[in-house]
Amino acid sequence: MKQATLKASNVLNRDFTIKDTGANVKILAVSLNKVFGATNKLDAEVEKGKNHTWVDYSLVIADQVYSGLVELLHLDKEDAKKLEENMSYSEVFDFYKKMVNDFLQMEVPEVNTLNLDSTENEGEKQDPKEQED
Repeated sequence: MKQATLKASNVLNRDFTIKDTGANVKILAVSLNKVFGATNKLDAEVEKGKNHTWVDYSLVIADQVYSGLVELLHLDKEDAKKLEENMSYSEVFDFYKKMVNDFLQMEVPEVNTLNLDSTENEGEKQDPKEQED
């Protein structure tokens, strides 16, 4: 059985160890799907001419990571607020990323791996058949 631990005792008075049970994997998969959905929504807006920055992508990824963890850790509103306001985002993100990598064998989109330039210029690409002479 795979597991990941979020050391949150300094913020939430306890650490959380999450195992790759079927229920946890489903919650995590739904959460990751929401991350992809949020970034895809921004991509679609960019294709329609709206300008988005890496910060916009970072914000939607962070929102979905927190939302997924609140559900996975069964946090109430008070603890969810403490998690977001008092715990290092890099620790939270690394925990989420570890679970996604280990439990789902997938990767969480990260701003440094996104290529915003390619989405802005996508409409300018030629069909490969037209490039042949």
